[in-house]
Amino acid sequence: MRQLLRNEWDKMYLPPLTISDIDYLLDYADNKHILTYFPVNPVSSFLVDSVTVGHVALWTVESIRIASCQNSQLPPGGFPSLNPMLGDTSFSINCKFSILDLTADKYKNWWRNPKDPHFRDIHTCPLEGTTMVWR
Repeated sequence: MRQLLRNEWDKMYLPPLTISDIDYLLDYADNKHILTYFPVNPVSSFLVDSVTVGHVALWTVESIRIASCQNSQLPPGGFPSLNPMLGDTSFSINCKFSILDLTADKYKNWWRNPKDPHFRDIHTCPLEGTTMVWR
């Protein structure tokens, strides 16, 4: 995360992390610092010029969740979607910071709130039942 925060990320892939890294990553979920250097999925035809630290942190959590759910590694690079971007399929929220806030709350609740019915269930997407999706 330090490399990301200093805009020094020079790799095209996500770091190889595990479930034990999720708490650390969720500490950055609300961070709205804009990044210009960040992991990108080379198969995406959409150019993303900047994202926030929070987007990359949550994207990485989603990568860990999917890989853990499948008991395997994701394809090279570890990308859970084409880009570290979130969207609202209902189009009622179009501010990327508002979408980030809602998504960060969902992921934190899923991982940190034992009263959540899907508490730490890697087979359940934290965005299930919402209109938020990874793009």
